[in-house]
Amino acid sequence: MQKIYESITASSKVLANRQAFVDEYAIVDDVKKPLRLSVGNKGDSVLFDHCQLYKNKHDSYVLINSPYAPNVEELYKMDFEETVPLYAEDAQTFIKPFGTMKEANAFARNLR
Repeated sequence: MQKIYESITASSKVLANRQAFVDEYAIVDDVKKPLRLSVGNKGDSVLFDHCQLYKNKHDSYVLINSPYAPNVEELYKMDFEETVPLYAEDAQTFIKPFGTMKEANAFARNLR
């Protein structure tokens, strides 16, 4: 399978984490038209940062988000799960699966 993250610059640990993510979630492609997420400012931090939406072989989707935000409690309330770093070793990464693109778009709309 083609590596869908070839354009990023990251440590070998993060690249290995990304390959494991691709394998575990059966990722086949990144979504070229990303979700329009509200910035979600919490003070000086950004709750949604470095977001990427991926499609898997089952035609469902996975959103990853790696914010540099000290307070990420809101993400847990939105059913995001923390996972290994997928953006940078010093950034937490969160995952939220969606059954359809329609669900992903509805989530993004509700943030506004």
